[in-house]
Amino acid sequence: MCRRCRGKDPGELYAQDVLKIQRHLKEKGIETWTWGDHFVDSHNRFGRVESTGGPVRYEYPDTRNARDIVARATNEVHIVNWSDEEGDQTFSRLGWKFIIGNFFGTWEKDWPGRVQRNSPIGGETSSWCAMEEFQIGKLNLPEAAYSINLLWSTHYPEKAAALEQVGQLMPKIRRLLAGDPLPSLFANPMRFDVLDLRSAFNHANKGQGWDLSGIKSGKGYYNDLPYEIADPQKNGGRSCVLVARSKGEDPTEVPLPVRGRWASLLFLQSATAQGRETIHAGDQTQFPHESSELLGFYEIRFADGLVQTHGIRYDETLGKWDTSFDASYYLTRATAAGKLPDGRTAVIWASEWKNPRPDVPIVSVKMVGSPGPSTAQPILFGITAVEKPRVEDYR
Repeated sequence: MCRRCRGKDPGELYAQDVLKIQRHLKEKGIETWTWGDHFVDSHNRFGRVESTGGPVRYEYPDTRNARDIVARATNEVHIVNWSDEEGDQTFSRLGWKFIIGNFFGTWEKDWPGRVQRNSPIGGETSSWCAMEEFQIGKLNLPEAAYSINLLWSTHYPEKAAALEQVGQLMPKIRRLLAGDPLPSLFANPMRFDVLDLRSAFNHANKGQGWDLSGIKSGKGYYNDLPYEIADPQKNGGRSCVLVARSKGEDPTEVPLPVRGRWASLLFLQSATAQGRETIHAGDQTQFPHESSELLGFYEIRFADGLVQTHGIRYDETLGKWDTSFDASYYLTRATAAGKLPDGRTAVIWASEWKNPRPDVPIVSVKMVGSPGPSTAQPILFGITAVEKPRVEDYR
């Protein structure tokens, strides 16, 4: 449609634009880096090997000729490649330096082989979100922590072991990044009290479609967190709290025997099934804190009548019962607690509610199920409380 460009080769137009920018930046002593998709056949209108079922925005216009024009003029254009190994081969053949863009280390099947075949010089995990702790933590930090080891080391542990290390790192990374001044287990480890929930337990550690009977009962300690799992044989076969999300056989609300003054409460929990697919908190919603399905919440009531809540969100504060370490969540603490039926590590998640008013006694805590689109129900196995900080006046 443009009169100045009509009838001209889009590859030529694109190449000349890239070269103009490259020359301008070089005069200022700046290297040129660019996304590489318009230099790769599979991203071009006539270069696709198979149909994607419909038009894709980056397919048009056809710019296949651009790479040869740029390559003849300079080898000082460097690439961020997200076009898999086809892109690797293209840029390696052209002699251009490139890194892997939108790098997901957990997706790589043979990272050492990929490096050896085409010599990428690095990689980056794209944020696609606002530069604030919640979104960066939720979307990027677990994957980035896993990927860092692939990019900065030639020591590659087995994937399961590496994923467990990522889970162990999340509370430590959160402690470094959190700007919240409230007392927190993640920020200032204090004394713990493992609370007795036996009077509230209403379900076995196994149900329709889920089986956490391999969780080890008794006191446990993992990644700086003490906890306790009840022995169902000593409690009438019950060892957890299960709430429904609509009226049925299971209750939608269960009171918990929690009272006193605490700096925070850590709820050790899991989900019976897969929740609704999480919306991308960065570029698919303007309400990132609502991007994960709400399975329920804990209602905390203070002595003066004020009520606060702590959300139970799928894929954010907990995962499906058999997820193990396959997923890590920045906003909760993965806790290895036994074995799954297939032999993998059983993981439950300790989600921390930080008390903004620890000098006011808590008189009741209630676990409540929330209506929603999935069949996933929240399961509570225990609560670890963090002692209220003691303050001394040295004036």
